[in-house]
Amino acid sequence: MSIYTRLGGNRGGGGRHSQEYVDDYWTPTNTDAKFPRPGGGISSVNTFLLEDASFIRLQTLSLSYRLPDSMIPFADASVYATGSNLFVWDNYSGFDAETGFSGQMSWAPNVDLGNFPRPTTVQLGVKISF
Repeated sequence: MSIYTRLGGNRGGGGRHSQEYVDDYWTPTNTDAKFPRPGGGISSVNTFLLEDASFIRLQTLSLSYRLPDSMIPFADASVYATGSNLFVWDNYSGFDAETGFSGQMSWAPNVDLGNFPRPTTVQLGVKISF
């Protein structure tokens, strides 16, 4: 899957350019630069802003342990832990390679508009049944 990165050189969001962009944009003396000059060359759709957004995400992980009857003889008890969005392996330069999905801007699928990444959550608990 590919994503069109509308933010171009300012992938840090908020209108600020990344240090990589500041260090390597086109000038008459730097014609083999990685990025176009500020304010020019990226105002229309082009392949410069298209990047590979392949990723592997550990979406949900749940672990549970039933306590032995000898610990709590009058009830069934277990402890559990559940996590969401624990890890993402990708080479994508933006915040979230899965942008444009899950209710984000249905009119612009696969366009990174600088959305924040999905939060990592962890839940711990104890379940006791009498």
